[in-house]
Amino acid sequence: MSAVGTLALLQARRDRWELAVWIGGIAGLGFAAATAISTQFGADNERAALITVAAASPAFLFLRGLPDGISTGAVTFFSGLFLYGGPRGADEHVPGHPPHPR
Repeated sequence: MSAVGTLALLQARRDRWELAVWIGGIAGLGFAAATAISTQFGADNERAALITVAAASPAFLFLRGLPDGISTGAVTFFSGLFLYGGPRGADEHVPGHPPHPR
């Protein structure tokens, strides 16, 4: 194994609990978002109306991209959780302090 691979494994071993919390937190947010969308926009026509309004705005399309359908998963993905949730949280977490001050 190369030195870079060894260092990556050691870093993952050191941060295993933090990684588990981050992965669990992002998965929990995804589940919460999908639950909220299926609760608030349960019928297909409600999700279609939401996507129609969002697709009519060029600014929304610029920020979120083109919608991929009206299923619960497609609307959850379009809502931006997976596009912004993980990277935003990681960006706010990492520069704030070194992970292992000594």
